[in-house]
Amino acid sequence: MGGDSIYYTATAINHKLGHGLVNQLSPMFLVGDPSGAGRFLVFPPLYPLLLSALMPEGTPQAAYMAMFVIYTLTIFIAAYIYRKLIIPDWQKASWYRIAIFSFSLFSLAAVTIFYPGRPETLIRLLVIVALFGFLHPQKKWLSLLLGAIFGLIIATHPGPAILFGPLIGVFFALYRPSEKAIKLTFLSFIVALFIFFMVTELFGYGFLETTRGVFNQFFRLNSGLSPTEYITGDQPSVISNQFSLNKESFLRVLMNLTVSRNAPFQGLIITSSIICLLFFYRRSKNKIAGQVGLYLFGLVAFAFLFTLLVQKQNLSYVFALSPLWILIVAYYAANLANVKILKFAALAVIMLSSMTFFHRLALFPFFLKSGMPLERARATFEQLSLDTNERIGVDGTIWPISENYNQMYLWGHSEDVEYPTTTIIMREGLNGWTELPSKWSYCRKKNDFSTGKKPEIFDLPLANAIPGYAFSVYDCSSATKEKNLNL
Repeated sequence: MGGDSIYYTATAINHKLGHGLVNQLSPMFLVGDPSGAGRFLVFPPLYPLLLSALMPEGTPQAAYMAMFVIYTLTIFIAAYIYRKLIIPDWQKASWYRIAIFSFSLFSLAAVTIFYPGRPETLIRLLVIVALFGFLHPQKKWLSLLLGAIFGLIIATHPGPAILFGPLIGVFFALYRPSEKAIKLTFLSFIVALFIFFMVTELFGYGFLETTRGVFNQFFRLNSGLSPTEYITGDQPSVISNQFSLNKESFLRVLMNLTVSRNAPFQGLIITSSIICLLFFYRRSKNKIAGQVGLYLFGLVAFAFLFTLLVQKQNLSYVFALSPLWILIVAYYAANLANVKILKFAALAVIMLSSMTFFHRLALFPFFLKSGMPLERARATFEQLSLDTNERIGVDGTIWPISENYNQMYLWGHSEDVEYPTTTIIMREGLNGWTELPSKWSYCRKKNDFSTGKKPEIFDLPLANAIPGYAFSVYDCSSATKEKNLNL
């Protein structure tokens, strides 16, 4: 699982184990919960609640099964909607349409598996369901459906929600006069707020406490302070990490919109979808029912998109809406583009964005042959002679080796001040290293269970480490003793 999965998936496991919707693996959860219990208040609760409901038992393996259910639903529903819009008549389907359709699903699978454990997993499924609106654009119940989906997205994570909201208005403006589009959008927003209120009030820790916790987290993230610094220091009254345009930031934005290191070439999908929308508007602007509504909601959506892509450079929130971005490019290429170079450029972009899927597929045989599966990693961890009372520092990807979350915490220098430890555990492949260093901060490697291998084909490395849960144990006891003596 990805590094951020420790915040959400571990909370779901705790809930399944009967410990409540809590997470004490990071001081971050103390930002939203001044009681010190680590209640899940810095984010809305729907994603860990749903994972917990889908899990047959409170283990990381069960969490994987629950996420697999969401992945499967996402791809199968996307296949149905994409097929209806890209290949409306299967008997007249061309090889080009079939290729666009197939690689669109591979692209969606690629971005889905790149962010395992994060709430965008659920949001992509909700966005896919919202795309049913394109199959029935004139139905009266659409404002209720889109409002309910918007509310569930807010109850999952507010980041992608700020972008999804104005897109509802854009959708209605395409098919209805501006005044009607604004009314329907307003109705959807009311439904969304009601859904968010009900989820937090009935299944979380309450609407007010959740809202307060989410805003505390927002101000903490924009203050540039660590959770420990934010809690113990003076909380800033203004947002401090303002964006500055320079050569470095410009190149980073350019990379995000093209090759996008976070999820290879998914940024190019977003750039292409914007270009396709401009071509579509130029071609069909006289057929758009609500021009004023389109300008209004379109500008708001673009402002939020600019904020996330350029100012905040938070791609995960934008990639949560990948089902829509992929569909825009695929639909335009299959149904509207007349120039061959545009059609094949769109196909090339979608094929490039699906590389992660095929890359993970190529790595799977190496995992089967040499990787350490989770079960063996958990058994190895259980055999370690560790003090049951000590706090164990872990990186954000190795925490599934145990459910003793009251003993573990997300290791970092600021967190180490809060949780003095004698042991930290790091997963092989962390930070792109093939072999973990012999010394980590002030700790020295004590046990090495890593493979020390690279997956290669014809002497060409596919990755820096074999996939799996191989790890190393670091002993920090001598340094901890020195720190205690200095105190």
